[in-house]
Amino acid sequence: MRLFTAVIAAGLSWGLITHDTVAQVQQWQWANAYECDFVAGFRKIIGDGQGNTYVCGRYVSEPITMGLFTVNAAGSEDMFLAKLAPDGTTLWLRSLAGSSDEKAVSIAVDDEGNLYLTGSVQTNNLVIGDSTFATGGHNQFVVIKFDPTGSVLWVRMSEGQVNCQGTDLVIDGEGNICFVGVLMGGTGDLFLGGDTLSAIGGDGGIVGKYAPDGGLIWAETFEAAGDLYGVDVMLTTLNGVVLSGNLNGSSLTIGTDTLTAACFLAAYDT
Repeated sequence: MRLFTAVIAAGLSWGLITHDTVAQVQQWQWANAYECDFVAGFRKIIGDGQGNTYVCGRYVSEPITMGLFTVNAAGSEDMFLAKLAPDGTTLWLRSLAGSSDEKAVSIAVDDEGNLYLTGSVQTNNLVIGDSTFATGGHNQFVVIKFDPTGSVLWVRMSEGQVNCQGTDLVIDGEGNICFVGVLMGGTGDLFLGGDTLSAIGGDGGIVGKYAPDGGLIWAETFEAAGDLYGVDVMLTTLNGVVLSGNLNGSSLTIGTDTLTAACFLAAYDT
């Protein structure tokens, strides 16, 4: 067992010093160390308007302890998700576990304090607290919504024989969940929310939007002749979606545009 350390501080306020102003240095807030196995660690950390902190990450063989909470590992890689109060106290800790690899990649929080996680699951059953969710047994895209107390509100996963992983998500002004992900090989079509999406040989990406109740508003796949990585998403002022990423391959086709550079940006309307 080793310790990994999460450090969150106010930092320094840098600025010019003039004859009537002095740059103010903010004070150290808190720092915590958490017990976990050697390869565990945080994947994403975010905050909300009330000063709470949210973290997701991975742990492999040993339990992970944050404050008064401990969760146990179940497979070769499991996910954890936690909420911390403004003073650094752990409010809750959740394990998302199965018999194989479960990967937490990104999280987002809405104005009501609901938390969203995306990544992938590779097990026949995903266990979150006392709830079990049936899965397909291979890499499946997943988005999960939690309420402010850490209870699961809904789980959405891809279906089919295409390996898929969520890589980022963001909440728009209407509370919809905009997501992106990557396709990583496989055969057949990709099924999401009752829609059939062409997997185009299994390599490429996926972009779409869920409503706050988990209903799929829209989703599309795009083709890549190679591997995608670093795929992120942001919003325009009109709730449109802009995604970015990198291509390790020869070309990428989004809509009617075929791109051959290593880095790309693409925009979708609402």
